[in-house]
Amino acid sequence: MTKFIKVLLIVIFGMWAICGYASELPGNSLYHLSGKWINQDAKEIELKEFKEKPVIMAMVYLTCHYSCPTIISQVETLSKKVSDKIRDNTQIVLVSFDPSRDTPEKMKAYAIKRKLNPKRWVFITNPSEQKIRELAASLNFKYQKIENDDFSHSFMIVLLDELGVIRARVDSTSQELDSFANTLTKMTSIKLK
Repeated sequence: MTKFIKVLLIVIFGMWAICGYASELPGNSLYHLSGKWINQDAKEIELKEFKEKPVIMAMVYLTCHYSCPTIISQVETLSKKVSDKIRDNTQIVLVSFDPSRDTPEKMKAYAIKRKLNPKRWVFITNPSEQKIRELAASLNFKYQKIENDDFSHSFMIVLLDELGVIRARVDSTSQELDSFANTLTKMTSIKLK
């Protein structure tokens, strides 16, 4: 009987551990979104691989001559508003919604041209329009293809916590960045202590 109880306890503990792992992400986590994304190194990744670190995320397309370069510059500015330690512990993810033109080679070349540190800056895209739209909807980001293979799109930078939950956002070039940077500092400082 004692052996039976030990086995039963092991089974119960194992089930509890499995269920606990599955539910460790909150319901509003972006990391519940499934699908393989392709980064600038042509490697397949999943969004949940960004777990464990705060993430600054923006949606862009690299042939944009208007707001996308500004979005990327705003992300650079945000990154400079925090300490080196916090900056080094934060992942920056730029999601392209133009996968036909923003190939891994183009994403990598763009990062090099802009001198973006590949250890901190990751470019991703998805060959599935549905997957890109799913992420965009989750972020409340809107985009639409217009004439000349161009896009009309919203301006958006979000801060995700280590579980993929949005904690701050910037929705325009005129919005101040200090609140976003302060939220990142508070989130990261607690974890780094």
